Amino acid sequence: MRPLRILAIVASVAVLLAGCGTRGSASASTRTPEDQSEFDFVACMRSHGVHMRDPFHRPGHTGLSLEVPGGPASQPAEAKCRHLLKGNIGAKAAFVASPAFLEYNLRLAQCLRDHGEDVPDPTADHPDAEGVGADRRNTPLFQAADQACRQLVPMPTVPGLGK
Repeated sequence: MRPLRILAIVASVAVLLAGCGTRGSASASTRTPEDQSEFDFVACMRSHGVHMRDPFHRPGHTGLSLEVPGGPASQPAEAKCRHLLKGNIGAKAAFVASPAFLEYNLRLAQCLRDHGEDVPDPTADHPDAEGVGADRRNTPLFQAADQACRQLVPMPTVPGLGK
């Protein structure tokens, strides 16, 4: 698997955010200290000529997502900027595998059900509540429930980040 794809998958699954910003981007008011490395990575990529959108919240997913574009400038820029994420990736990966992450996602799934969405409980094998297809995650009803629940069900602090 290409390093950029691995980076995008890890960032999408493990970058943690408690709220949503406008149009899915993480506004300054909803950023957590753990998010800063993703914003630093995007700034670094931009400084090396790669146009990237800000890290953003993808409805139905826990955390922030990064979209690393393809093209001739992406791989050299990613090689120069990757170090900005490495410090957090291990801590985030360990947290995603923890009982605290599963418990958070169980509470989040229940909240989504309380807001009218039929979502399955996450399991130890699939701890992120992703039992909803992209077509449904993009509906206004799901997005409203997702945003409400991310405010009502706070994300636990990720041990080892921001140090």
